[in-house]
Amino acid sequence: MTGPSWSKGSEGAEDIPRWLRITFIFLVAAVVVMGWVPRLLWGLKLDETFSAWQAQGGWTVARAKLANPGQSILFGYVEALFYFPRAPHMELWLRLPAVAGALVSAFFVYRLAESFVGRGAGPTAVLPFLANLWVVSLACEARPYTLATAACLSSLWSLRRWLDHGRLGDRVRFSVSLALIPHLH
Repeated sequence: MTGPSWSKGSEGAEDIPRWLRITFIFLVAAVVVMGWVPRLLWGLKLDETFSAWQAQGGWTVARAKLANPGQSILFGYVEALFYFPRAPHMELWLRLPAVAGALVSAFFVYRLAESFVGRGAGPTAVLPFLANLWVVSLACEARPYTLATAACLSSLWSLRRWLDHGRLGDRVRFSVSLALIPHLH
């Protein structure tokens, strides 16, 4: 079963010149390094301190909060994997899941732009996304919001693919992504 094709041939970027792809990768790296890295080493804010406290207790604290969560339980489990109190720049370690969430979100922004707008639209969408002050701020905090954003974008991309191709894998990816949204917010 296949649905309507909203964009023909937008799955790859074979016809984009190599120099343009390299320039895009360089620009993304420059935005991340210049805009994000200095913020990753700042001290923890109040909400981030609560995330650190939850991660400090490991999975037992996250499990104990199941009855009355003040924070995302799933994010508490993820943060527990990155809690290294004696490591230099502990803040950086606690913020890595948020950085990963922003980068995964950028991947889905790229794929959605390529799918909905057409080949070559991905870089035009990703660069402003990664340079947006809200994205920079959220990507550099030990908070679950970028992971929730990635789940939202993944569900939209999976839904588009499911409607376009009707494959079981797209349905499963859509369902899992959709289920993750409230658990990561």
